[in-house]
Amino acid sequence: MYSNEAIAAFLPRSSAVDSSWLYHVLPRASATVVTDSAVKGVTLNKAKMAEMTVLLPSPREQQTIANILDTLDTTIHQTEAIIEKLKQVKQALLHDLLTRGIDANGELRPPQSQAPHLYKDSPLGWIPCEWSPVQIGKLAALQRGHDIVEANFVPGAFPVISSSGVIGHHNIATSRGPNVVVGRKGSIGTVHYVASDFWAHDTSLFVTNFFGNDVRFVYHLFDYLDLGRFGTKSGSPSLNRNDVHPLIVGRPTIDEQSRVVEAITAYETAAHGESRKVAKLKTLKSGLMDDLLTGRVRVTPLLQGSGQSPSEGNT
Repeated sequence: MYSNEAIAAFLPRSSAVDSSWLYHVLPRASATVVTDSAVKGVTLNKAKMAEMTVLLPSPREQQTIANILDTLDTTIHQTEAIIEKLKQVKQALLHDLLTRGIDANGELRPPQSQAPHLYKDSPLGWIPCEWSPVQIGKLAALQRGHDIVEANFVPGAFPVISSSGVIGHHNIATSRGPNVVVGRKGSIGTVHYVASDFWAHDTSLFVTNFFGNDVRFVYHLFDYLDLGRFGTKSGSPSLNRNDVHPLIVGRPTIDEQSRVVEAITAYETAAHGESRKVAKLKTLKSGLMDDLLTGRVRVTPLLQGSGQSPSEGNT
């Protein structure tokens, strides 16, 4: 490769240093030296890097430690790839569920081109026969939140929901949960599902009337619609409810809304499970690095079990 001056290459001088082990140990070693503050941020110069100290096990121990940590890294990366795949599948599923829906048998409807008798024409184009076109303002009416500054928060049980999410807690609630909050200023169009009563911040829009619709369905629908694209482009961008309310969407029956939510929730549950797995693996790796790279826990029993005879390490 070719690199600029922002990169430092560590080249082991002998076979006594395993490069994979070095990859894992260097981040810990760099934390042992004082860093210099530069205009472009924190840096490590050559002199500082030369002062880094590591505990050097035998080559066999290095290789075994690296193999253990490499295996964890591989599992973490594979799990993260599964999470990303689930997100992609969910987005595709979300599109299908909110345009084709799920029939009474729990099956995704075939496309209109394959089953035209299942669809009807509407201002939106083709929608399932059971659906009705409706303005957002008559599906879930939005209202601007209430102004409050952090200095006025009084410790309490009610989350204060801004366009970016929870920014604190207060002892007074302005809105009932469950509810859906949409970013009005700042993180425009960002959608939040709020299970409990809460204070709706001035930078957000919240729903005052769901007209009997499923709250989670409205949450997924708003997220899918990318409401941020309807925000103003002025010097202080914002999302006005009057620009959102006239938009026409397809509304399934209440029963079908529930089926749509169940289908989406299944994918979210799977993704959350994989995310928890990644978090546990990273915690495990962090603990193993603390043990193995400091010598607190030795891998010599593994080597002895394989018939190898490790020598003592050096500093």
